[in-house]
Amino acid sequence: MKKMLLLGCLLVFLVGCAKGEPTITDYQSVEVGTKQEKVHKRFGEPDSTLSGLYGDIYVVEDKQVIIYYDFNEETGYPVTEIKTFDIVE
Repeated sequence: MKKMLLLGCLLVFLVGCAKGEPTITDYQSVEVGTKQEKVHKRFGEPDSTLSGLYGDIYVVEDKQVIIYYDFNEETGYPVTEIKTFDIVE
């Protein structure tokens, strides 16, 4: 019985560790209309924000993901578009 309990705990721990950092695919799976609050809960605070437009910038792998929002407080700032760019050095 103890072995089964230990194995179950180990499995839960490994599944939690496997989650890791979000990938490009995770960001691209965000649907238009998703509220900004939900994006922040899923991915955390952005690495940067846009100036002059309403959007968040996340750096993922070797890319920048920009999530644009509708600047409308009444609707919770829903996602309007997501773009991915290569980072140029």
